[in-house]
Amino acid sequence: MAFPTPKHITAHHEFNIKGMHWTNTIQRYYVGTTYVYALQKHDDGDTDVNYIHRLLIDNSTTPSTATFQDSMRLNNVGHTQTLSWYQHNGHDYFWVGANFNTDMPAGEEHDNWSDQLGRIEYVAGKTINYTDITRLITLARASKDGSSIGHIYRVDSALSTDNAHMLAWTENNYKVYPSETRTIRYTIYDFNAINKALDNVEASGGKTLACDDAAVKDAWYSQYSETSDFFLPHNSCQGVELTNANNIYVCGGASDDYPEFGRMSDTGGSRVSVEAHNSNFDAKSETEGIQIKSDLVYFGITDSDKDIDDGRFTIWTFPTSDF
Repeated sequence: MAFPTPKHITAHHEFNIKGMHWTNTIQRYYVGTTYVYALQKHDDGDTDVNYIHRLLIDNSTTPSTATFQDSMRLNNVGHTQTLSWYQHNGHDYFWVGANFNTDMPAGEEHDNWSDQLGRIEYVAGKTINYTDITRLITLARASKDGSSIGHIYRVDSALSTDNAHMLAWTENNYKVYPSETRTIRYTIYDFNAINKALDNVEASGGKTLACDDAAVKDAWYSQYSETSDFFLPHNSCQGVELTNANNIYVCGGASDDYPEFGRMSDTGGSRVSVEAHNSNFDAKSETEGIQIKSDLVYFGITDSDKDIDDGRFTIWTFPTSDF
């Protein structure tokens, strides 16, 4: 089943982002109550670097403003749109991408997608390497029985609103390994069970947990795979999201596209899509990240024609009912 033709909807301007230091695209926002957190890739020479920025919310303005406060630096975690906050055992964590993939197709060497997933605690001013992150590895084997989709190309992830489930979105590296059929797999896990397994890894002094480990396979909830008719708005994945009902959302849109969003069930059915429009952004604005909160879909726009504090970074919303 191909990606459905989207209906046009109107997006609402929710936040202006202020005080950022670099012009690089924001890969993902996480909108909380007091703060917005922003994930920005900003390499340091040959070192792969992402920053998580903490931005203070001011709702007295229209639209609201989120202003830079501080940052945490993540080295060698790769290009990712994964940033979800949750609590577990008295800790505040972010679920993030980890480990940049160096096995990239010709012409895509600069992308270096993340190929692992892990949890971190935000500490302003701190620098960590991906090896410091307690994480899931071998994401090509994220499945009920640990079977592989081949060499991994990229991984993204999302947590359900209640944090009960985790979606692992994986794509194989069919361009580098043409004998492999292009495959995208959506695997949903019991996230509490995953965290308990990661707790056990830490207690034993380790950092990694393979997806074909019994503890991960036991946490499996559902999976769906595609080898054709991919559920990709504008033929791209710029972020994924998961609801408590295990509906899967994917957003897409490069710098010459209007933002598109698709929703389907965890078995690939009930596919619908929308394309967001507003007179304050055009088809030259890049879409990144998606978050569902209080019946609203949040997404980020980076307008490369605008200055840092004059509309370059903005957050938009539309009701989930628009689907």
